[in-house]
Amino acid sequence: MKRRCSSNNESPKIDAGLEEKHWKLNVSNVVTAVETASKDCSDNDNNVCSLINWDEEWDDMHCNTVHQHFTLDLTTWKRCSILTIEQLENGTIKVSLQDSHSEEKAICQLFPPWNMIQCISQGLIVSVLAMKVSPSSSHFVVNADFGFFVTDPDRLVSGTTVVGSLFCHRRGVLQELFRMSESENTQMVIGTVVHYIFQQCLLDKSCKVLTHVETIARKVMKTKKVISSLYEVNLSTKEAFSLLGPYLNEIETFLNKYFHHSSIQTDTETIAICDVNDIEENIWCHHLGVKGRIDATVSVSRDATKKTFEIMPLELKTGRASYSFEHLGQLALYQMMMNLVGHEVDAGLLLYLKEGKCSRVTANRNMKRDLIILRNEVARSLSKWMVKDDLTQNGSFAMKPILPDPINNERACAKCPYNTVCITLLKSEREGTLTNCGLSILAEEACGHLRTKDVDYFIQWSGLIYLETHDETLQSHNVQNIWNSSPKERAETGRCIYGLILVSPYF
Repeated sequence: MKRRCSSNNESPKIDAGLEEKHWKLNVSNVVTAVETASKDCSDNDNNVCSLINWDEEWDDMHCNTVHQHFTLDLTTWKRCSILTIEQLENGTIKVSLQDSHSEEKAICQLFPPWNMIQCISQGLIVSVLAMKVSPSSSHFVVNADFGFFVTDPDRLVSGTTVVGSLFCHRRGVLQELFRMSESENTQMVIGTVVHYIFQQCLLDKSCKVLTHVETIARKVMKTKKVISSLYEVNLSTKEAFSLLGPYLNEIETFLNKYFHHSSIQTDTETIAICDVNDIEENIWCHHLGVKGRIDATVSVSRDATKKTFEIMPLELKTGRASYSFEHLGQLALYQMMMNLVGHEVDAGLLLYLKEGKCSRVTANRNMKRDLIILRNEVARSLSKWMVKDDLTQNGSFAMKPILPDPINNERACAKCPYNTVCITLLKSEREGTLTNCGLSILAEEACGHLRTKDVDYFIQWSGLIYLETHDETLQSHNVQNIWNSSPKERAETGRCIYGLILVSPYF
């Protein structure tokens, strides 16, 4: 199932030091603290003072004219283009915006940490949610405590890519650009198969005991997709089934502990799953510029005596119960997206199947804010990851990659499935030299089999693909027209059929 959320001068760069701020995440009885954000937003009093002085800054700007022309309401999500950018003396950024669907305009001031966004430029499309300075004011602010400022929202970045960039920004970008099979890892293949089995068990309401789980597992093991994956890692179905044993036992335990509840739950800490609404729900949310595929969307009993329920995303992990901020951040993005497509979601369920731990996770404002800021950084890197280089012998421009710096962690980079692509591109970025670089130790192992002409071929075709994806003449066929153009407009260009009426809900 797929859902989507409806509805050249560069700005001056601001240097701001980073200090610590804590994210507090309630994971059942677990409180996880994650350090991040900027020093300017660490003291709420500074934000308050800046807001108090806001109206004084507009005295010299002919307020009557401002009130007359700036009528766009940013207290609800708006898709806008940036008209002007101004850096104020207090370090904040003031932008004037125009709604993409009307001529209404608004002025918005970006407080820390939003003023550190480096990709703001005139004409850039942004998605904005802000608050008014005061009820009578026509000016808006986005600060540490409220609002979002999403750059290039039509570029839908995968939620897993966003959270993956927390550890290595470069890998997150490569993961989005170069889709490659990671199935050479036996553990990953088994994890994928466990996901298939778990989801089928959720859908089968008669699945209650281990024999039922094993029956479903055998059916899944016979599917073409699973057999192909097992073949790639040279694993027989018999060997794979033996590796699945512990997970199958935990699936049975999960179903009996958290599912099929017939008695009234009086313990508020107990998680009681009442129904499965969807499996692999695919959400495209252009307000946040994020897309994601949720393992399961479930209804959880909120108050069994009143028969009230709440919708939650359920994320399954087959590794150890780390409660890492990558896992928590992924659920936070799902919660935000689901709220914007019509659900009322306050929390999510994080299931570590191997250890049988299922926890209710609630993301706070700090986590949501910093994830969107990180998403903006990833989107900026994806929008321009190659530039024109020197002229080649045939007179054409060569393309040169420009990607985020690698983390240079020998242990982590050695296990990364993208290390060959990463080092190959890095050599091109640094003109063939990897001296004083942690990756130089891995270069021979990862790229020693490649000849110079192989590398040149890869760079050339990567550059051509980049130019093709950025060709404005092809933009009319891009996926963002689904939410930016009306059905009638798309039908006129042959991109859709509209006006169809569903006669029956059954096919």
